[in-house]
Amino acid sequence: MTKRKAEHALEKRTQHALDEHEMDLYLNTTELDAAVLEAADVEAKRSCEEDKPVERTDEVHGEQPAPAPTPELLPGMVLLKGFLLPSEQQELVDASRTMGLQEGGFYKPTYASGAKCRLHQMCLGRHWNVVTEQYEQVRTNHDNAPVIPLPERWKELCKRSLAAAVAVDPRVMGSCKRMEPDVCVVNYYKKAGRNGMHIDKDESEEAMEWGSPVVSFSIGSKADFAFAPHYPERGEGVPIVALESGDVLLFGGPSRKVVHALTRVYPNTQSEWLRMRSGRLNLTFREYKPTE
Repeated sequence: MTKRKAEHALEKRTQHALDEHEMDLYLNTTELDAAVLEAADVEAKRSCEEDKPVERTDEVHGEQPAPAPTPELLPGMVLLKGFLLPSEQQELVDASRTMGLQEGGFYKPTYASGAKCRLHQMCLGRHWNVVTEQYEQVRTNHDNAPVIPLPERWKELCKRSLAAAVAVDPRVMGSCKRMEPDVCVVNYYKKAGRNGMHIDKDESEEAMEWGSPVVSFSIGSKADFAFAPHYPERGEGVPIVALESGDVLLFGGPSRKVVHALTRVYPNTQSEWLRMRSGRLNLTFREYKPTE
């Protein structure tokens, strides 16, 4: 091994050790120029207007057009392409980075088998224990850290995207009259990050029976999302949809128990205006126990 290769290998091992449980979303990035982000917002709004989408109301930014959704994937499943403005995406990254470096922030979960998850995770509102597959108020499977509260601003963005999805397919709400998100699972995937086929099934009995929606934000690198109404048989193909930065995917009602996976992350595919290390940041909102 050459000296340069040896130095590179040592650098990777050192960074891996640093990233094991303390993960900085700003690693190897430079400070963002506010003017660049503002220009990205203007371009995003212009593109939406050209697509002639429906209108949405944003309490912070005022009225602005929302991107047209893609065709229906499954009943009760909606993908809103480019719904989050660039400034909103950066806002979510900034907040995730701050919380991620605090007590209760990002860590790398370990399954009961001892295998490591191929992602970094942080839970807000309630902690999802990967070992017991139950929610709790303290992270007992790692460091007993208290759970970080779910920011009100994040709840607002979640409910706004849900309103847009309901306009496309009301079935996304299941039998719920409304959703008050109180849980957000934040996952960060590097280029080798994956999440195998699974069902989001550990919320309350009411949430599952009523089909309370799951709302998923994608930020950063493009990724492939596989989904199916049932666990596929060996060799059975499953549909795959590309998720890009700013996309919002929602599933509820008849699709609440959709089987899904994150099968691939495309490194270095995020926009230049986004200050975040290469990879995919995914924010998934739920209501643990809906009341109506």
